[in-house]
Amino acid sequence: MRGLRPPIFAAACAGLLAAGPSFAGDPILGRWALDLKGCGLLGGSGATAPLTVSDKSIDGFGARCTIRKNYKIGDALHLEARCWTDGRMKDIPVSLVPRGAKLAVTWDRNPAGEMTRCP
Repeated sequence: MRGLRPPIFAAACAGLLAAGPSFAGDPILGRWALDLKGCGLLGGSGATAPLTVSDKSIDGFGARCTIRKNYKIGDALHLEARCWTDGRMKDIPVSLVPRGAKLAVTWDRNPAGEMTRCP
């Protein structure tokens, strides 16, 4: 079995790096904000701070959460999140629905708006 020659290997690596971050094919994972100005902020309110979604956690709206359960209905991802918020632990239902380049978010049964992926 032959390995890739150094110039070919380097070109392949450069191509992978140029492709940008990968979200494992999941359109929901990543960092989102109601306003792109909020993408660089840490903390704050849902109106100003970003929402960060990973495969095991979701952070936003003043809460740091671990995803305990999840299920999909169509494109919608529904989560049961165990969150530290307002100085205590709380179970928060979250729904995330991709809508083109936006992500519609329902947080603790309240519509939070449509967010844009942070660059």
